[in-house]
Amino acid sequence: MISSAKAVHLDDGLMLAAADACEKLAVSHLRMIGGGGHDSQNIARIVPTCVMHIPCLNGVSHTPEEFAKIEDIMTGIDVLTEVMADVANDNTESKREGI
Repeated sequence: MISSAKAVHLDDGLMLAAADACEKLAVSHLRMIGGGGHDSQNIARIVPTCVMHIPCLNGVSHTPEEFAKIEDIMTGIDVLTEVMADVANDNTESKREGI
């Protein structure tokens, strides 16, 4: 075995902030259950965490064949910026409480 990590629940407030940001920016989005071994598995045990993905060519990621259009990268940055503004303005706690 090379590594082992238990699944973690990501932060509902941040996930709702990401969905709200996508809606505000008219960006299509899905809420997905992931199984990847992202850094978030460790970080989520310490601070509120979520994972956002952008479209990759043919859905392929984490391989040398991964490719994302610059427009999709920039849209991801715009969404992340909106989420960070929500966090800076302390709006994610109220989103979490509404669940």
